[in-house]
Amino acid sequence: MRHRHQIFFFFNQLLEPHLYTGGDIRGNEILNYFNNDSKFKTYIICPKISIPCFSKKNIYSTGHLLPESLLSRSNLFIIVIMYIFRSFETLKYIQNFKNNYIYSTGDFFCNIFPSFITKLFYPKTRWITVIHHININPFKRKSNTFLSNLFSYIFQQFSFILIKHFSNIIFTVNQDVNDYLISSGFQQPVITVGNGLNITDILSKIKKNGKTKQKNQICYFGRITPTKGILDLPKILSKILIKYPNYKLHLVGHANPEFLNIMKKKFIHYHCLDKVIYHGYVEDYYNVYRIILESNVCVFTSYEEGWGISLFEAIMCQRPIVAYNLPIYKNLFGSNLITVKLGDTDKFAKSIIKIIDNPRSKKIINSIHKCYLTAKKYDWKHVYNQEKKYIQNL
Repeated sequence: MRHRHQIFFFFNQLLEPHLYTGGDIRGNEILNYFNNDSKFKTYIICPKISIPCFSKKNIYSTGHLLPESLLSRSNLFIIVIMYIFRSFETLKYIQNFKNNYIYSTGDFFCNIFPSFITKLFYPKTRWITVIHHININPFKRKSNTFLSNLFSYIFQQFSFILIKHFSNIIFTVNQDVNDYLISSGFQQPVITVGNGLNITDILSKIKKNGKTKQKNQICYFGRITPTKGILDLPKILSKILIKYPNYKLHLVGHANPEFLNIMKKKFIHYHCLDKVIYHGYVEDYYNVYRIILESNVCVFTSYEEGWGISLFEAIMCQRPIVAYNLPIYKNLFGSNLITVKLGDTDKFAKSIIKIIDNPRSKKIINSIHKCYLTAKKYDWKHVYNQEKKYIQNL
């Protein structure tokens, strides 16, 4: 029987029994492709609470030392403590990792630290790392609380030190991350492979929705967090309601309870909470696409993105998109995506109103069509084939 390479996917960062961040989804997609490859045998390292995310049997679980299901997994300090415990708990499996492949699905230190220890004791182990985005200096990053930004920055920089000196290869999802790492002196191969979509599955679910009539609504699809610019939406919505008082905003995505309360208070402040429908995390994407298809505009208020899987999925629905003008969008879509200056809520609202006023304008039709053609080019299989080629050459 032909020898199969063993590859261990580290998902120690997971906090819920489902995948809801772009990085988590990306890791799972690449895992699935390797799992179906006869040359590889895959294993998963994840917390006990997240085992339902995976339909595989080869799982080594962490998160047993603390009663994680009873803890507030939205509390920053508790998350840090959980990550530390998971990091050390992973080391009990170190003999399994020896001289095999380990794949860190993100630069969270609970993935990076045990990978570093493995390489330290077993240098022949091949360590693959994925880096999605760079956390900027907390004094400059305005889209989250200072404390959260500080912890994110410190732990990422700590992870970078270990990655820089011990990782065999780094995959990034955009050129900006690539340039940052090379300028910071990383010597191992740093390869920009991007992200992808399940094009066939997405189109199938969209087609299953049939002809969908637009309603008096706009929607947001993605994580409900400060870095996604969610707290800009109450002001934006309040301005839209001046001209279109019957419109509603549909929010689709995971939010922790603490931030959900902050968000609701902001909508109350702008007198428009009754115009908001919060769907939470929607597991069946058929329903996600239905909400997008029924909307006149899909909004993306992110202040930072590594790539933007949710935005790509919304584009596949061929609905008008309005987003903040982030460098990654410029790199991917050129001038075809409708964007406004970061943080300019007045211009953002005016752009939405302009689309509602004249949805069949030539500019809007061209934007939808050209962005759709761009999005169709990206498929997870292509990303997997790139990564596999480099991994096999290690």
